[in-house]
Amino acid sequence: MPSSFRIKIVEAKRLRSADPDGGSDPFVIVKMKGLFKKKFKTKVINHNLNPVWEEEFEFEPQHPNHDQIILKIYDYDTVGTNDFLGMVKLPVINYLNKGIVEEWLPLSGKWGKKEEGEIHVICGFGVSAALTVNELPKPPPPKSPSEVYDEIAENRYNIAIIPNK
Repeated sequence: MPSSFRIKIVEAKRLRSADPDGGSDPFVIVKMKGLFKKKFKTKVINHNLNPVWEEEFEFEPQHPNHDQIILKIYDYDTVGTNDFLGMVKLPVINYLNKGIVEEWLPLSGKWGKKEEGEIHVICGFGVSAALTVNELPKPPPPKSPSEVYDEIAENRYNIAIIPNK
């Protein structure tokens, strides 16, 4: 069974305004749903619809086929209840044998309806997600049309044309 699952809550963007002044004071509740429940909370970022947290959390999934990491974003209110801004569910099984995964995930609302905003996470099993985005492997630069043409002309690609029957 894999070791610990680490998730880094990097940032969010285009969150919904929940305060009368047009802002929000977002924070994230990070929890594992499954047999063994564990919950964390990021710091509150005041008056920001594009907050940056850069906080990392670790879980020990017991049943990767069933465990889920749930991220819920709220607007902190000093009076009354915190306002729900959106959520993301990450089935742990989706990250087995994938190394470090970096992704932007769209927020959904309660009952699955779409919410405004996205959250940026870096996560993986048995590795530190403390890497910054700059330390992740970079994809090769895109090729120019002439480079692609030259490769095709040099027959570097096996291209087969199969007629319709």
